[in-house]
Amino acid sequence: MNIVTLLNQIESGDIVLPAIQRDFVWSEDKIEKLMDSIMRGYPVGIVLVWETYKDIQYRHFERIYLNGTRPAFIDNSSNKKLKLVLDGQQRLQALYLALYGSYKGKYLYFDILSGRQSDDFEEEKYYFYFATPEVADKWNEETKANLSEEENDGIEYFAKVSDLFKMDVSTKQKYRKQITKTLSLMEEDELRLETNLAKLDEVLTKEQNILKASIIDENKPSDSQSRQTESDVLEIFVRINRQGTPLSRSD
Repeated sequence: MNIVTLLNQIESGDIVLPAIQRDFVWSEDKIEKLMDSIMRGYPVGIVLVWETYKDIQYRHFERIYLNGTRPAFIDNSSNKKLKLVLDGQQRLQALYLALYGSYKGKYLYFDILSGRQSDDFEEEKYYFYFATPEVADKWNEETKANLSEEENDGIEYFAKVSDLFKMDVSTKQKYRKQITKTLSLMEEDELRLETNLAKLDEVLTKEQNILKASIIDENKPSDSQSRQTESDVLEIFVRINRQGTPLSRSD
């Protein structure tokens, strides 16, 4: 599965969070860094999911993230098939907010002219920032205003990631031509813009090695005797999380 396949299953309510999962804790900076890693094609880990029909309390991923909101828990009393995330919650929630939602009233924007080569691999190469539409528009207006005063070497231009994600090939081509004309881009900058738009689509919808998914009990009949028990899955969850903050079974 690729990233968008996973996110679409979150959007449809097939992939959910068990009640034992902690709240979302990632900062804006960490989400922005994650997107830079994905654009570089760096592997960002494995998501571990348990497919089950059991009546276990769960909650949906948040589309609009605000501080202090209390999640609503749901009982699976109808015993429908669910995929409960045991590991990878923070990464999946971060990506879901970036492509489908908002973070504390702000949306994720991508500097579509970033991606310049650098010898410092620790520095971010592709620039992503959370901002309101008003702030992003202000940044872009400042870029346009400064074109006549400075060379357009190092200029930046911000597009909402969710808007780019929705564009088809034809729309992206028109958008690229529009930005090239508006900013009077040099050939090198136009090529980087074209590459960035194509790369964003590739890493999200085609590349299967950036974020991998491992699914326990995938496609097994609901009454299969080989399915893991709740106790087994709880022990898996505890052992995984001991790699970070220590947990006991009661936690």
